[in-house]
Amino acid sequence: MPQLDLSWFILNFIIAWICIIIIYLAIINNNWPNNNSNNNNTQQTPTKTNNWNW
Repeated sequence: MPQLDLSWFILNFIIAWICIIIIYLAIINNNWPNNNSNNNNTQQTPTKTNNWNW
């Protein structure tokens, strides 16, 4: 039983880190087009729709 609990804890830890990395990458992908779209208004709407669909 202790080995099963330890493996379950490690598996939950890996899943939590994967979720954190995905959220972190999503924040980076949402910030870069917002910084670049200040120069061109035409690029603002496609980048936002692509981020929402992803």
